[in-house]
Amino acid sequence: IAGEDEPAVRLLGDSGAKAPKPGEVMYADDAGAICRRFNWKEAERSKLTETTKRAVLVVEALPPVTEAELRRVLTDLADLAGRFCGGAATPHIVSPSSPAAPLAG
Repeated sequence: IAGEDEPAVRLLGDSGAKAPKPGEVMYADDAGAICRRFNWKEAERSKLTETTKRAVLVVEALPPVTEAELRRVLTDLADLAGRFCGGAATPHIVSPSSPAAPLAG
């Protein structure tokens, strides 16, 4: 959740950087917002390209989707990443009881 003093971030398709509004749902790392408004607007600096070596893929699920269904989707996504991108995936579910996911450095 964005605080009062979040730094401005340039989102894909925007001409300039804008700060998230206080209380807005966003994903962030140490450099600031990665995307805003849940997973609707991505930051320019975090877009995937042909040279991307590391990525975080976000899958959002709201009721009536169950946790079991979400886990199946994450397993399928990990399989597809390996098969088509040569990557490996470590799924994590973020929830109110577990509000953060570890990221390998």
